[in-house]
Amino acid sequence: MNDEHKTHNAHELSQMDNADQVNARENKNGAAATTTATPDDEHLDNIMFSENVDKDSASYRLYHMSLQEWEGMSTDQKKLLLESLTDQEKTDIRKFSKFEVTDLASMPLEKAKAAYFTSVSQGSFTRLTNKMADPNGVAKIAADTISRSFVALADFEPLREAAEPTGEELKMLREQLAALSKQFQKVLKELTAPETIRRMAAEQAFEAEARELQPYIEKELKKPEYNGRDFLSIMGDYAPLEPAEAAEDPSTELGRVIAAARKMAARDEDLKRSTALAALLEKGSNLPVLHGMATDQFSYLSDKDMLPMTTADMMHEVTRYQRKDGKWIFRIGNSRNARQQAVNADKILKVSQALYTAQSGKERGQNKAIEIPLDWYMQQVYPSTVKQDNADKAKEKNRLKNARKFARASINDDLETLFNSSVSWTECRNGSKTKDYHDYRIIDGKGIENGLIKVHITDALAQYFNSCPLTYFPIALLSISSRNPNAYRIGNLFAQHAYMVTNIVYQTADHLKVETVLQNTDLPSYEELKTAGKEDISRKWEERIKDPLEESLEILRRQEVIDDWYYCKVKGEPLTDEEATFTSYEQYRDAQICYVMHNPVDNAEAVMKKKEQISTARKKKRRKEAAKAKKKEENAGQK
Repeated sequence: MNDEHKTHNAHELSQMDNADQVNARENKNGAAATTTATPDDEHLDNIMFSENVDKDSASYRLYHMSLQEWEGMSTDQKKLLLESLTDQEKTDIRKFSKFEVTDLASMPLEKAKAAYFTSVSQGSFTRLTNKMADPNGVAKIAADTISRSFVALADFEPLREAAEPTGEELKMLREQLAALSKQFQKVLKELTAPETIRRMAAEQAFEAEARELQPYIEKELKKPEYNGRDFLSIMGDYAPLEPAEAAEDPSTELGRVIAAARKMAARDEDLKRSTALAALLEKGSNLPVLHGMATDQFSYLSDKDMLPMTTADMMHEVTRYQRKDGKWIFRIGNSRNARQQAVNADKILKVSQALYTAQSGKERGQNKAIEIPLDWYMQQVYPSTVKQDNADKAKEKNRLKNARKFARASINDDLETLFNSSVSWTECRNGSKTKDYHDYRIIDGKGIENGLIKVHITDALAQYFNSCPLTYFPIALLSISSRNPNAYRIGNLFAQHAYMVTNIVYQTADHLKVETVLQNTDLPSYEELKTAGKEDISRKWEERIKDPLEESLEILRRQEVIDDWYYCKVKGEPLTDEEATFTSYEQYRDAQICYVMHNPVDNAEAVMKKKEQISTARKKKRRKEAAKAKKKEENAGQK
């Protein structure tokens, strides 16, 4: 019944226990069946209707109607009256009595009243119990217990027969109503107990969450450790009300399933914030990146690349760095720790380049606004922001809050570094003449908003990227701490070298000279060690150069940027143990480091295309040389 009439509120329904008194009077006086309104009927009227009810309503008229009035009405008049019931009442009659509303017009009065009363009462009970939920609407009401009683009542034989109910049948009807009232009062008392409300609220919340997590739960259960069990069987281990509690305990099987599903759902939710990133991650663990000299050198900045401060630098609070013998100059403003900031800022830059590469497509240069999901980026770069399942909840909440606060502040610093930076460089592109690029800003917009890191690449840099080749950036590099900048730099160098198509064609993509690797770190040079120390240089170079380099390589292996590494010869053949025992720095410097990238990208199509280009170029060169030689011979013959 709808709220407009409010014919069945909690107070009115709670009076149903007085039906016991009706039964007592019937048993005492031996009341017989009657079709006229009795005091007992009036009692039921009072239960059904409050004093301020609309007495012109169809429901009020129906329940107060006498047999004489009912029989004096035509079938059409009865149908008209029944059609005037509220939409909610008509729905209840169809749902709970299995009759159509107009069917009541052909029934005896008592049967019509019984059909109406049982139907709208069950509907009212159901809605009332639903309204008993807590303010968040999560308290589960045990309506199934009440529903079972009403179903039994709806099957009461007089409602299934055309005959007028007898006095004994009406007595049975009243007894069942009284029993139902008692049962409802008991359930109502149990449901309003704080502990019951809490447990049922938790259970309903768990069931709702489980429905939302269903795809992730099914994905998790495909793992071999669950031995093919389904979710219902796992929940059954903790029935009836314990699954919600077990789901919060990571030591239980159910807890592990739910925790894993929550992580997958959270990851997917973050990725939905960036369609381009989601699409990239589905393709593998390497991000495709348009790259060039403008930004490739950024992560390699170190203190030894710093240029002397000029008056202009001091006035503008700018620090300048140079690499590649002065062919690449980087200006950075307000930098407090360029050595670490260059690594962290480069991570944001690389992800931004990857997203620019992906979302621009054929319309490169049209979409320079980049959005990176903050939570996803934090979890990749700052492992401390990942929730620990086995930790104390209160302590873990505080720890996560502090970790996220630190990470957010660091990301803002990195964005500020990129925003205040510009680069100048000299480059020879595609065999053309050398070209100078002056003071290119990297980004001209940045911020963190609505869970997204927002970056806007400058028009000039975007235009430059559009003519750059493609490489791949391993996502695992994001997890390398800025406290290990050399590991990040070497991993970056390996990836750029490994995915350069020309290197693959000439079979040099999996190894680099030790000297080349060292040039891209901030480890001291051999000359610096000779100049600075009094110690035995033959032992010191291993401690200051070789050991730190190998430790960086081990970090890359542990973080799954590479699967393996070893020292090798020029063509990639591994050195023997004896050969790898370097007796001098010069011997070590000239050795090669061979590495195996983790989950390498299949570049077969690009390699085949490059081979065809090289073959075409060689044929063209041979034809040109042959024509030149032929012309030379002809000139010699003429002489």
